[in-house]
Amino acid sequence: MRKFAKISLAAAVAVAGLSSVASAKPLEEAIKGVDATGYVTYQYNDRNDTMTGGNSAQGNTYKAGIALTVSATDDVKVKVAGSGRGETTDGTGDVNPNTTLNHANFIYTGVENLTVIAGKQPLNTPWTQGSSTIDSTQGATGILALYNAGFATLAAAHFVNNGINGTSNDLGLDVKANDITAVAAIIPMGEIASAQIWYANLGKTSEASSSLKNGADALHVTADINLMDVAQLSVAHSTFDTEGVVAGTGKLTKAVLSGAAGPVNLAAGYGKTGKNGGGIVAFDNDGSANFLGWDVGLNGTADAKAYLLTANMDVLPALNVGLTHVSAKVGGNTGKWKETYATATYTFAANLYATVMLGTEKNNIGGTTSQDDDKGRLEIGFKF
Repeated sequence: MRKFAKISLAAAVAVAGLSSVASAKPLEEAIKGVDATGYVTYQYNDRNDTMTGGNSAQGNTYKAGIALTVSATDDVKVKVAGSGRGETTDGTGDVNPNTTLNHANFIYTGVENLTVIAGKQPLNTPWTQGSSTIDSTQGATGILALYNAGFATLAAAHFVNNGINGTSNDLGLDVKANDITAVAAIIPMGEIASAQIWYANLGKTSEASSSLKNGADALHVTADINLMDVAQLSVAHSTFDTEGVVAGTGKLTKAVLSGAAGPVNLAAGYGKTGKNGGGIVAFDNDGSANFLGWDVGLNGTADAKAYLLTANMDVLPALNVGLTHVSAKVGGNTGKWKETYATATYTFAANLYATVMLGTEKNNIGGTTSQDDDKGRLEIGFKF
């Protein structure tokens, strides 16, 4: 289960930028004070369709990114970050990656407790996946302000351009012509609990390409509660008025209870969508507003419910293994969409890991089996 407006708690932490490379200076002098971070991730996926006599599909995905940051003045930083991502499937051959400029912004911190980011930046929110080391990401250009008010971190943002289009999400929604305004509050409550409230408005547009010409409103509320240091309960409720796509407002409510029994980490989750709005509550299925396992999830499915059970433990200091089961059912339909998968993650070093996932996925919602797959994944990631 993974993470419009985390707009960016991540941005609050990633307050950084890049120096001008226009001046002709010796390299050693030019890079002084420049902070460089980056990543390289490779992922191999294999899916075997047992319904059609074992037809299989393999694919490779890779992504590399680098971010450069530098202080322009005592209270202004500049950040430039880019990434390249390539995806190959059976018969495509090797392909050149699609390159994306993820950050091109200025960060002002001259007022105490206030951070203002102006320019191009990722949309790290409950409804989008703005920062990912392997998936396609969604970004926007505009301004974001974050203020630490003591009792809460407050955020407000307005973006006049965004990259949410039919190829950057799992739903085919295209709203890149819509302005986006968002506000958020992240409220800590000591060691007992924390809460987040996010609201976003997509403005109306006359562009025929927009999936939401009449605009939309989104709300996401979540709370994490510490249950006497024994377990943690996370609850969330999301609504998304998708007028113009599907009548009504999409709703998703979910709860996850997690804890440990000795060396074993355990979690159980339940999610449910409303009957209207097509069940849409996020632009990206990997947005944290969704209820999601590996592939089985609720976003974009109305009148559905699902549960998740998972367990994992460290069998060696560097090796963690786990097992997860997710099952979803739609309204009065018979049958289920379900998956069961095992994971093993080996951490070679703090910045280098390899994960193997093996599982099965079956969809017989409606009483007829439409999918019966064995699937596997290898992912290797390095950060610097």
